[in-house]
Order: sequence, then structure tokens, then C-alpha cells
Amino acid sequence: MSRPKGSKNKKNEILPGNKFATSGEALQAFTDDAFKESKEQFADFMKYKVTLALKNGEMYEAEGETLAEAIKQIEVPDLIKVLGTITATYKDKKVVRVCNALQLQRLFGKASKVKQTAKIIYIKFLASGL
Repeated sequence: MSRPKGSKNKKNEILPGNKFATSGEALQAFTDDAFKESKEQFADFMKYKVTLALKNGEMYEAEGETLAEAIKQIEVPDLIKVLGTITATYKDKKVVRVCNALQLQRLFGKASKVKQTAKIIYIKFLASGL
């Protein structure tokens, strides 16, 4: 017995409840929707999070697409005269660095843009484990 003509080339479309598709357009639509959902779900997971904890109990936090962007978003209102820790987190990795008051003042204070850029490069070097 032979099979009916054209039965092998039958196209399956995505229907509600049907997770499998064989036609190109239906498969592309299914993967695009799945990618959008996963991208929205993990958008916060893919950002750098930087926390500045000062010895006197003050905490400052910021998030950004890059480490330098996250560091630039932290705004410290006063002069920093105490020891502090910078914690950088990306995905599951975490790096903690202890900085003295002079380093923190140059990084977050009213220093020139050249000094701030140099300090950001230094912090990126220290956080190379991310």
C-alpha cells in the first residue's frame, strides 16, 4: 500500500495548546515570542549592580548596563571621610573591594572628570572577576 499523495508535506501550524510547529513561519513566530518573554524576564538579571557601603552606616546603590555606568550613577552628597566597601554584582558573580576615604572621594566626590575616569578604570581592573 502506498501513502496518500502529499501527506508527507503537510504543514502544521501553532494552535493554542500545540507547542510544536514544523512550518517556518509558525516556528519563527513561536521562537520570537519565547525570546521576548525570556528577555523581559532576565532584564534585571543582566545588569551590573554596585553598592557603596560606608563605615558610618550609609548605603548607596545603583544599577547600569555597564560597570562604569553603574558607578557613575551613585551620587554621594557630602565629603567622604570614612572607609568604605564597593560591592559589584553581575549575574551570580560578586566582587567586594575595600577602599580608603581618599579613593572614594576621588571616585564619587567633586574631582575632575579625568580623575573619575582613571578611578573607574582602576575599579574595573579590580573587578575583573566579573
